[in-house]
Amino acid sequence: MRELSGAQPVVAYTPDEAHAEFAALAPDFALVPQHGADLGARLHATLAGLLAAGHAGAIAVDSDTPTLPRDFLQQAVDWLNQPGPDVVLGPTEDGGYYLIGVRAAHRALFDAVPWSTSAVLEVTLRRAAAAGLHAVCLPSWFDVDTPDDLRRLQAALADGPAAAGQTGRFLAGWRR
Repeated sequence: MRELSGAQPVVAYTPDEAHAEFAALAPDFALVPQHGADLGARLHATLAGLLAAGHAGAIAVDSDTPTLPRDFLQQAVDWLNQPGPDVVLGPTEDGGYYLIGVRAAHRALFDAVPWSTSAVLEVTLRRAAAAGLHAVCLPSWFDVDTPDDLRRLQAALADGPAAAGQTGRFLAGWRR
C-alpha cells in the first residue's frame, strides 16, 4: 500500500479500543474505526466516511490476499483517479472480491449481501447494474479462507516471503 501512487493508505480497524495497536503497526497510515453491525454495514460506513472527508474515490481491500500484486491495486487507484468506472471490483477465485472501490457511497452494494459465499461478486455486479453504475473488474486472485488456500499460500511463499514479507516470515516459523 505504501508504494501506491495517488493513494492515501488507511487502516479501518475494529474494535475501537485497538487504535493504539494499529497506530503502532502502521504509523504512517490514517486510521478510521469500523462501525456497523455486519461486514456490509462496516464496508459502506468506511467508504462513505472516506468519501465524505473529500476523497474522490475510496477503496476497501480485504486482509486475506497477502500476495495480491501491487499492480492490481495501482490499477484500481488509477481507475478511480480519472474519469471512468463508478465501481471497481477485484474478484476472488471463489466468487467473492478482494477489493471494492467506489466514487460515491451506494448502500445497495453492501446491504443483505450473502457474505462468505460464491455469490458475492455476482450479487454486487447485478446491484451495480441495477443502480445504473458502470462497474469494472480487475484480474482475479485467490484469498485465504480454507486450509487448502493456506497450503496454496505457503507454496506461493516457499521461495521466499518477498511478496508478503510479514506473512511469509510468520508462516516460515509457524508450527502446526
